[in-house]
Amino acid sequence: MDSEHRREVQRRYPVASGKTFLLGQWQSLEIADPINEPLPAFELAWQQCNDGAKAWVERLSAAGLVCAKATA
Repeated sequence: MDSEHRREVQRRYPVASGKTFLLGQWQSLEIADPINEPLPAFELAWQQCNDGAKAWVERLSAAGLVCAKATA
């Protein structure tokens, strides 16, 4: 999802505005859709998604919104 998609979601569902974020937000990055692009574009998008997810987990953990791993 890019910022245009995000704006459309917020327009259609205003109540979701505070819950709609871009995966690359903490890197100030919009992750390009690699559809119809060569393989390196998919690999780059995958890496950017991975980096973005890690950044979100760090932020959520710092805010106390991620539970610690359960022990078996």
